[in-house]
Amino acid sequence: MDRRKLIRSILFALSIGLLIQACHVAGPPSSGDNPTITYTVTGGFFGGLHTKLVVSPTGMATLETSYPQFKLQLSSEEYSALLGRFNDFSALQDTFPNNCIDGFVFTVQMEGNGYSRHLSIDQCTLDSQKDSSSVVAKIYTIVGALDSLATRVYQTQAPWVGLTADYSIDADTYGVGEPITLKFRISNPTQEDRAIYFEHQSQFWFSLHRYNFPGFYYVYPSVVYPDTDSSAPSEIHFAPGETKEITYVWDQRVEPADTMLAVGWYELRIGLLAGNLSLADTSFEVIDRSIPISGAIIPDTYGQDVSSPTYTFALSVRNWTTSPVTLHFPSSHTISVELYDLGGLSPRDSAIYTSPSVTDAVPFEMTIPAQSTRTFTSTVFKSEFASWYMWTYARIKLLCTDYDFVRDGELFISQYVPPTSQNRVPPGRH
Repeated sequence: MDRRKLIRSILFALSIGLLIQACHVAGPPSSGDNPTITYTVTGGFFGGLHTKLVVSPTGMATLETSYPQFKLQLSSEEYSALLGRFNDFSALQDTFPNNCIDGFVFTVQMEGNGYSRHLSIDQCTLDSQKDSSSVVAKIYTIVGALDSLATRVYQTQAPWVGLTADYSIDADTYGVGEPITLKFRISNPTQEDRAIYFEHQSQFWFSLHRYNFPGFYYVYPSVVYPDTDSSAPSEIHFAPGETKEITYVWDQRVEPADTMLAVGWYELRIGLLAGNLSLADTSFEVIDRSIPISGAIIPDTYGQDVSSPTYTFALSVRNWTTSPVTLHFPSSHTISVELYDLGGLSPRDSAIYTSPSVTDAVPFEMTIPAQSTRTFTSTVFKSEFASWYMWTYARIKLLCTDYDFVRDGELFISQYVPPTSQNRVPPGRH
């Protein structure tokens, strides 16, 4: 070893000794007894444990909230730099009032050789005081370093890094109760073997929203598996360039109510219960195949605003068949509207608004070509609704004599607020 290398080695050893000594002065274990550092992230909107990172005395970083657990061995320089973040850990305030609703809580624990200390701080305190409090600023650097390390462990050690996924369903229109096939196509475009691991029996999840029904939200699987459950774990391996498919056939049954999906439009988000492969959003319609038309209520975005004195109710009607459909109307009124207070959903209370009865008798007909859509509207002054500013349950009926066609949904209709002299700028003043 030449003289320059020898000097660098001596200086490095001295710096490590000073770093360990600094840590020892502040309270952590003495030199030769490196601590165990545990970092957790809990809480958030859904609660629970999101991240748990454990750094051992030998510098092995283990992400325990991954499946399987990922491990990354830190170099001596990396481990020393991490320990340097804790040189005054014992002097830091260890508890803070929780200022968050549905926010994350970060906990850091350092222990070893009879020494144990932890601190806990919420996301809001961390974000709002990191620039004004030296203590919070120090904690912010510790949390940031550990969070970055957890991300690094995940991104570099996950066996599915590089895999791509495509998600699809087998159609965009289904009859009530008809099976829906969800397909997951996973490819390995890398030059290395890759794998995905499933901790539980279920291999995927999906969530479902019903168009015009903000209160409808369904998630599969509906069972939230406990951490100790290990039912039917499995894994799928991918050779370089290999593609595999996972399919699932869903019978449209919604648990635990054990009911089928109602007619209407649905937005579907699907993903795998393994890795961090991308999600996919798609939509589909459930129809009544006994009649050749389907459709939905279309909200009036302009009528939702207080500046609009009117609201236009719209019913979109689609001919889903391969042949033209002709509709016959006894008058020029094509739709009727009933509005209900959302507080009386089941059973419905009496309507708070009903469109006027048809008075003219001018029959006409309309033909909707195959695979085409027509929209029927009725514009009403908001003054006819009385004064309210609310979500309402709407039921709109197509007044053709051919089919009993009704659609319902939740609409937001604001009270009309006319402009006033107080809102106007006097002439000559700007």
